[in-house]
Amino acid sequence: MRDAVKIGFVFALTVILFMGCDKDKSYPETPVLEFLRMDNIGPDSLALVVSFQDGDGDIGSRVVGVTDCPALDLLSRYYEMVDGEWVQLPAFNGGWCVQSLTPIGQDKTLEGEIITRIERQINLEDPAPNSDSSRVGLRLRDRAGHISNEVFSPLILNE
Repeated sequence: MRDAVKIGFVFALTVILFMGCDKDKSYPETPVLEFLRMDNIGPDSLALVVSFQDGDGDIGSRVVGVTDCPALDLLSRYYEMVDGEWVQLPAFNGGWCVQSLTPIGQDKTLEGEIITRIERQINLEDPAPNSDSSRVGLRLRDRAGHISNEVFSPLILNE
């Protein structure tokens, strides 16, 4: 009887320990973006908010305390609607540096949000003929060179 109680206790303790273990999240090594929202933050500025997931935690190239940016991490492309089709305008492509986000510990998966600000004036300087709207595409490049899917802002009306 006593052995049965010991076995039951060990079994219950084992079950409790396994239930308490957190399973690591599993994301692909290539970052994945999802467009969340676009906010007006002034008469000439917009904030674009995207969420990201990364399986190996190598997002961001900027080192804390260092002002130089070795590479652009958040890449942007500018598109205008011309005669019913989206046309990319390479002159307005650009990007931003992201601070290194590598987590400490064994679980290197990352998920979070990135907020970036764009000036509306850049979109309106020289719209293409027959263009009444534009949008911004964003991609995220990790330190290994993997480039995420491209997500797009909602329609931005060129006034």
